[in-house]
Amino acid sequence: MRARSCARPSESNLKNIRVDQFRLLHFATHAEVDERALGRSVIALAAGGGEDGFVTAADLSSLRLNADLVMLSGCSTALGMIVGGEGILGLTGPLLQAGAHSVVATLWPVNDRASAEFVKRFYGFLASGVAATDALRLAQLDAMQRGVAPRDWAAFVLTGDGFVRVGAAATASR
Repeated sequence: MRARSCARPSESNLKNIRVDQFRLLHFATHAEVDERALGRSVIALAAGGGEDGFVTAADLSSLRLNADLVMLSGCSTALGMIVGGEGILGLTGPLLQAGAHSVVATLWPVNDRASAEFVKRFYGFLASGVAATDALRLAQLDAMQRGVAPRDWAAFVLTGDGFVRVGAAATASR
């Protein structure tokens, strides 16, 4: 899997580059999810270019994505406001609405170093060509076998199409 990155990770760049060219988007940044008001849930990026740096759920839903996977490795990014008949409204739904096939996010605050190691191993499994849900399961099993505390790996959950393949096999066929 050849990695490309966009320029400076700012709200302005996110809104002004063609994010539909990326098959995998990773937001390793602070997020704040308000469980009482959807409009106050944000991903924090750099400010500038006329933007405050706080990417809201509405901003996310207006992106044009074609990503197989979006990773939100910040704290509690899978949470949101519970709405009867709708489920949890937070940061993951708007990404799916914008065109992401699947989103991996977290259920509670996570440790930066432990998350980085977990995500690195997850991406390794993805690169082998397995489906996203299998890569997540394999990364979690790997963490268990290495004696990593559940608080450092069990927070990661997948929403959307768990059968999407992002790794080498998928890339070669595109």
